Amino acid sequence: MSELLFQIQSFVLTAVLGVVAGMVFQYYQLLVRRARLGKYSLYVMDFFLWMLMILLIFAAMLFINQGEMRVYVLIALVVGIIIYHHYLGPAMEGPVSTLAQFTISTFSFLIGIIKRPVLVLGNWLKGLTKGSKDPPPHDDEEN
Repeated sequence: MSELLFQIQSFVLTAVLGVVAGMVFQYYQLLVRRARLGKYSLYVMDFFLWMLMILLIFAAMLFINQGEMRVYVLIALVVGIIIYHHYLGPAMEGPVSTLAQFTISTFSFLIGIIKRPVLVLGNWLKGLTKGSKDPPPHDDEEN
């Protein structure tokens, strides 16, 4: 009977993992929509999202059932994602949207802090090189 309880526990915990994965996907979708990323930035973000999801699910599977992948584990993961999108997703739209907007505002602020000194330094260096490009003036009175 303990093996059955272990499998039920694994199923439930994996379904909860699916709910968390659904929330991460919703957060990512709202973040991408609000940030209005370019095509190549979106490719990079997609790559990092999938790396994060793979690491999250792999680590959770190691914790939940020592990394055993069975069909019921995949079914539980999909069931958790479906439960989130059908039942919890609409209720969590506001908080997740607020979190996405906060993330965008934070990154914009940090980029602004980093961008300002870089632009000042770039303009300073441009001013140094601009002055040295002109040839020295000729002294016509000596001839």
